[in-house]
Amino acid sequence: MIVFKMRFSPEDRARFAAMPERFRAAATRAMWWAMNDARNHAREVGMGGRPGLVSRRGELGLRGSIVMAVDDRWPVLCGILGSNLVYARIHELGGTVKAVRAKYLRFRTQGRWVSKRQVTIPARPYLRPALEHAARQLAEAGYFLAAWEQVRA
Repeated sequence: MIVFKMRFSPEDRARFAAMPERFRAAATRAMWWAMNDARNHAREVGMGGRPGLVSRRGELGLRGSIVMAVDDRWPVLCGILGSNLVYARIHELGGTVKAVRAKYLRFRTQGRWVSKRQVTIPARPYLRPALEHAARQLAEAGYFLAAWEQVRA
C-alpha cells in the first residue's frame, strides 16, 4: 500500500479545529475524488505505464485488485492506494525473484518453457505515478473548489 498524507503544522491544526465542519467535509470529499481518480489512473495506465496492456487474468488480475481509501481523522487527512496481491509490490518497485521450493523457476515466455534460478523484474510503477497525478490535482485546488461548491450550498 502507498499512503498519501496531508500533514499540518500545529498552527494549522488549531486553525482547522476552529473551521466549520463544512470546510473539513469539503477537504475530505476532495481527497476521495483525488484517490478515486488515482485508482482509475493506475488501472488505466496499468503495469509499466503501457496503456491498453491486457492481463491474462483480466479484471481479476493486478488492475482489478487496486483499491483506495481515505482516512479522515482530523487533523490528518490520508489517502491510501494499493493492492493486496503478493506480486503487486514487485511490479511497482522491481526486484529479483529466486527459486525457493524448487531448484528452478519454470515459466513460459514467447511460446517456449524456460527454467531459471532467478529472474530480475524491472520496476513497472503504476501506483506512484497515479498518486503523483492525484497530488497535482489536489495542489491545483480543482478538487477542493468543486467539493467546496457542493458542501457550502
